[in-house]
Amino acid sequence: MKIAKYFLLLLFLGIISLAVFILTQSGNFNVHKKITIDAPQQIVFEYLQDLDNWSDWTTSSFAQNGIYNIELDNIGIFKIKKEYSHPYDSLSQDILHDQIISNIFWKLKPNKSKTDIEFRFQGTLDLKTKIITFFKGTPNQIVSKEIKKNLNALAVFFMKQYKEFDIETQGVRTLGDTPYIYFQKNSSIQNLSKDILLEINNLKSFCLQNKLTINGNPIIVLKDQKITNSINCLFALPITEAIFLNEDEIYKTGNIDATNRLYFETILKGNYTHLGIAMTESQRAIEKKGNINLISGYPTILQLDTSIMQSKYPAEWKTQIYIPVQEESITETEEQI
Repeated sequence: MKIAKYFLLLLFLGIISLAVFILTQSGNFNVHKKITIDAPQQIVFEYLQDLDNWSDWTTSSFAQNGIYNIELDNIGIFKIKKEYSHPYDSLSQDILHDQIISNIFWKLKPNKSKTDIEFRFQGTLDLKTKIITFFKGTPNQIVSKEIKKNLNALAVFFMKQYKEFDIETQGVRTLGDTPYIYFQKNSSIQNLSKDILLEINNLKSFCLQNKLTINGNPIIVLKDQKITNSINCLFALPITEAIFLNEDEIYKTGNIDATNRLYFETILKGNYTHLGIAMTESQRAIEKKGNINLISGYPTILQLDTSIMQSKYPAEWKTQIYIPVQEESITETEEQI
């Protein structure tokens, strides 16, 4: 009986000693990771600074007043909010759950068409988490494992949304006469989706105010058949009614004149960063046909069947590309023979 009591006393003292040891151990962590994201620096920066996007690759939710909850498995929930940003170089989020200076820091560096990221996560585990995870490793080891998993999910997300795409060359077709209202603006491959959202919504508001009926999906009229980083665009909406606009109006009207006009159709499924590839494949398909030629001086038409207007995920975007062509005449064919 005395031996049992002595054993229980030793066990109790051992538990007390272990508890004291755990309580006196620091719960602070400072995790440093490096990853490469397969997307341009500007796109990655703009994506990360919008905390609404974080739910795509980690467990997060909006709380209130710009504060978001992020939850890491086996660790717990952290409340964060935007702290500062330096476009497109770095950004930071403040952690609000503890009394020490804690934050998440991202440093972005361009690497050709990719982005190298240095990631730091500094904070402290609460008492409950520190006790539960004591036998799993140090706070740095525990947090590092979960952060690695989430950052890998971020890299996979970008791989799927920004690198996966599909191009289908359809063939020659005609387009109907299409009057439209437009706003002219220089854009870029990186800014195209943001400009679509802004300018098409502005055009929709203008049409509503002026009782104009929108007659189809938004279109982009390209002045040049080559896709470069800088793109001269007409952001446009097809309309039914005619409207007279003064010269000083920012909006103008135009028309896709389908009279004796042929177009080669290609469908791009994916991000607009692949427009250049889609145009190149279209031109190769035109050359292979042998009985049609590209014609210059006429705009290329992009019809936005599914865009950022309907989905924030680039993998779901669908763009129909119409490149002006003409049939090769019999005389031209005979001369070549």
